[in-house]
Amino acid sequence: MKNFRFLKEYIVDKPQSTNEKRHIFYSVEQNEVINAENRMENNFPNELKEFYSEIGYGFLCKDDKVHTNRIMHPSDIADFYCEDEVYSYVDRDLYESNELIFFDLGGEGDFLTLKLDGEDNGAVYYFGRKVAESLKDFLIKMDQETNYYMKK
Repeated sequence: MKNFRFLKEYIVDKPQSTNEKRHIFYSVEQNEVINAENRMENNFPNELKEFYSEIGYGFLCKDDKVHTNRIMHPSDIADFYCEDEVYSYVDRDLYESNELIFFDLGGEGDFLTLKLDGEDNGAVYYFGRKVAESLKDFLIKMDQETNYYMKK
C-alpha cells in the first residue's frame, strides 16, 4: 500500500473552504469510487483508489496561474470515459486506450494519464512521455516543483 501521508495536511472539510496552502484536497467516499467504476465498467488502478481513500481529490500547486492541476474526482473521470457532454470538446484520440486520464491541467482538455498495463503499469504519462514511475512519485515531484514534467 502506498502512503500519501505527506499530503494529509492539505485536506479540507468543505469545497467552499479557502486556505492559503500550496495544495487543497477534498475527501472522496468509497461509494463514489464504486459508482464511477460501475459507470465506466472498469476499475481504477489500485494506487489511485488508495489515493482517493487516503487523501481524496483536489488541486496541486494552487500558486500556478496557468494550469488547474486537478486530480480529478472519480465521477469526473467516469464522465470523460462515458463521453458526457462536459468533455465533448476533448480529442480522445490523443490518449492511448491502455491509459487512464486522472489529472486535468485545465483549459483545452490536456490531461496526464496512468498506464494501465505492461512493464510501465502505474506510470504517469504526459502526451506519450513517461514523467513519473507512479502516482506517488508524480505527487512528490509536483510537491517539489510545479509542472516539473513540462521541463523535460
